[in-house]
Amino acid sequence: MASFGTYYIDSNTFAGATGVYIDASLTTGAPDGYYSDGIITRLQTAGVLSRSILCPECNPPCSSTISRSAATTNGGVYYLNFDAGNSLGAIIITLTPSATFIPVGLTATYDSGVYTSFSSVNDGFLGGTPTNAPTYVGDTAATCSPFAGVIHTEDEFEYDVSSGLFVSTGTQLAFGISASQVQTTTGTPGACVMAIPKVNPSPNTVALAIFAPCPSTTFAIEVACPALLTSFDSTTLPAATENAACSGTVEGLYYNVPVTGVAGSPNTHDIIYTDAYAQQRLSNAAGPGYYKWDDGTASGAWFEIDSNSVIINNGSCP
Repeated sequence: MASFGTYYIDSNTFAGATGVYIDASLTTGAPDGYYSDGIITRLQTAGVLSRSILCPECNPPCSSTISRSAATTNGGVYYLNFDAGNSLGAIIITLTPSATFIPVGLTATYDSGVYTSFSSVNDGFLGGTPTNAPTYVGDTAATCSPFAGVIHTEDEFEYDVSSGLFVSTGTQLAFGISASQVQTTTGTPGACVMAIPKVNPSPNTVALAIFAPCPSTTFAIEVACPALLTSFDSTTLPAATENAACSGTVEGLYYNVPVTGVAGSPNTHDIIYTDAYAQQRLSNAAGPGYYKWDDGTASGAWFEIDSNSVIINNGSCP
């Protein structure tokens, strides 16, 4: 529960302040922690305030789709927090570069974990390094120059639920892009999907940062409410070929995050997990390779996953 007290700031507004103090002369910094004026919240660390965030009750609910149209000629960094509620399961996030598919990067932070890799409808796994840095997706031909290998300084924006717009915070962020973060493709990647496990009722805030270093960037993003993934029957260990997999016995349960498939019916570019919360990828637990699954036919079907647990090939058993 929040506690109340009298504090002092070095600005006329809390949004513009650089620090919180316990004295009017601004000589003694307030203890580290979160401070709020009832509208925005900021974290103070070593006497310095972080960027502003909207109070949690102002976050859009899960299953909302938030879009950013090309309202300015500049790029930007766009912050957006979703309320995932108290349900348990996998939180599925879908990022779609829009219009001319100018590349954008994304980090999703939940419960101290940072998630940045995707599986896309058209290209499958898209993930850069380092793994906690934004992965940039979009059409290679639409990439602005310069892009990688330089420092970009862009205005920061916070999503305002009341207006439905990204509102300038009045601050800027400088960030670099390494070549390994750039996972652009020939043509649009289509919808890019990631899954985040939610195994406890709280916390319930998913914090997104969308990095748009190019002018006139547009995108749409949706955070689905957490729900348990749907299982399907499968062989438990990988085989070296589809024929070897089809000779196996279906005796286990696995789960798919749909990308081109549907829940419980895996298809190309779906992500396969060993549990209903999307905590462990099958490739990490049992390894990449070929698996047989029960598609309801007499002979069954097979799929092949790569080292990222993304389906790269599939078909029917003979």
